[in-house]
Amino acid sequence: KMSLEKLIFHMSLNVSRIFPVPTHEIKNGDIANFTIVDLEQSRTLLPENCRSKSKNSPFWYQKLYGFSKYTIVNGVVHAFTDRSLPTT
Repeated sequence: KMSLEKLIFHMSLNVSRIFPVPTHEIKNGDIANFTIVDLEQSRTLLPENCRSKSKNSPFWYQKLYGFSKYTIVNGVVHAFTDRSLPTT
């Protein structure tokens, strides 16, 4: 298992070290770009509910946790309503 802090580092801050992507801070007056995640929400990954073109996954039938609820892009809030993976 990985700590939440380490996961955030690898999925956001470390990306800018690998790819030419600018880093951002959340501070008053700046344009917001981030995702709000529900760490308690779980779903079971089933082949018939997956949108991927891949026909295999090591995660089929696994209960997965942590799904996006909202994304904020350029200060605009977008609700995440993807139902391709039913909530369990």
